[in-house]
Amino acid sequence: MKRYSEVSIPGLSGDSSLSLKGNYFIINAEEQTYYHFMVDQIGQFLYLKSAIPNLKLLIIEQEPGTHSSEYATWCLEKIKANYEHTSIKLSDYGHIDIENITVISNRLFNFYHLIDNDLKDLLQDNEYLSLVIPHLRHFFLSNISKNDDNRLDIFVSRDGKAEEVNEVYDKIMSSGGPKTLDDLEKTSRYLTEEEYELIKSEFKDFVVLDYRETSFQEQLEAVANAKRLVVFVGASVANAFIVREDCEVFLINTDTAWPLPNYHDAMDMVSPNVHHLLDYREYPNTRNINLIIQKIRSIASAS
Repeated sequence: MKRYSEVSIPGLSGDSSLSLKGNYFIINAEEQTYYHFMVDQIGQFLYLKSAIPNLKLLIIEQEPGTHSSEYATWCLEKIKANYEHTSIKLSDYGHIDIENITVISNRLFNFYHLIDNDLKDLLQDNEYLSLVIPHLRHFFLSNISKNDDNRLDIFVSRDGKAEEVNEVYDKIMSSGGPKTLDDLEKTSRYLTEEEYELIKSEFKDFVVLDYRETSFQEQLEAVANAKRLVVFVGASVANAFIVREDCEVFLINTDTAWPLPNYHDAMDMVSPNVHHLLDYREYPNTRNINLIIQKIRSIASAS
């Protein structure tokens, strides 16, 4: 754990000043990617609160007129109902002082650029995830219904998301190809419609779960009660943290040039029955859709 002392948040546009005494963790409801909101904010807070009971929580609310994500609203409703907190809107203040902020990882942590110029994680990724995931898993499971009578085989759709990813890919490649690690990560998720349909066709008996057409609560309950689950590397892996230990998971990684190790390692922590297709640890720097399909068929024939 690391404590940042006497933190000031500058550049605010309101008229008031705010001074917060004590030891705080910050959850920012605005402009957060799904995976990092869940893991680096909700999960990290839950772990830290269990380790530091007197830890206080500051919630940065969304500003009026900004997009409100259903998952952030859902999570914050549960957090607010169970933990004392201070909620503010940044636009109300011209200056905010916080006595202490405590984190175990500053990976994409809110205001990290204001509290520390060193962007290295405080813990190795595996160690960090091993602390955070059990608390995130408990948080999810304690707020959804368990269904033993209707456990389905679920294929988490990439429809819609694939279009978004491919638009980003085209933009990066038209500018000369990946130039940063962020570019490399984004281009590694590229999947043509034909490739996607080939993979999808291998699971034709599975129920397709489209996150665009289901509520966040319904998504969680479908995944938590799944008998078998197919999920592509990316943000939706955070939902897969709540699979049952006997759930058979197919984790699809179509390009291991960017290994995304936290997805693979994290799934190994929650289920002993994960098929990594493809596993960057076995097939580094590999993009081979045919090999993925061969492995899927080999698994099917062995079952």
